[in-house]
Amino acid sequence: MKSLFLACNSVALVLFATAAAAQTQPPDTVPPATAASPASPAAARRARIQRDLITQEEIDAAQVATAYDVVQRLRPQWLRNRGGPVPDPDGSVEVRVYYNSQPMGGVEALRDYTAGQVATLRYFDPINARTMYGPGNGRGVIVVTGR
Repeated sequence: MKSLFLACNSVALVLFATAAAAQTQPPDTVPPATAASPASPAAARRARIQRDLITQEEIDAAQVATAYDVVQRLRPQWLRNRGGPVPDPDGSVEVRVYYNSQPMGGVEALRDYTAGQVATLRYFDPINARTMYGPGNGRGVIVVTGR
């Protein structure tokens, strides 16, 4: 009987210690059971992709020749002129390109830079482009940051 009592006491102590450890775990910590079942690599990659930014990692992985090719492969919607040939009220007719904050022209200017020269590419929609870069940028802006 005494050994049964000691065995139950030991089991109770283990259960108590386990429960106490679970309660002291911070709420933002992922339990080991869920950490062992990661999402698919494709889902993780999609989660890292930002709609308005192309990172150096993405540029290197694209294995293309020019900055234009990078955008065409990874974010082709940046190159689309949604307004057609009619100018915006501010006079802009196409997406503009800036290289290290210097205006370079339309999207064809992206062909002047090799993918190896580019650290990041960032797209600003028409509203943000006008706000940050002024009139004449009403179709959007692609900012190229050099390495």
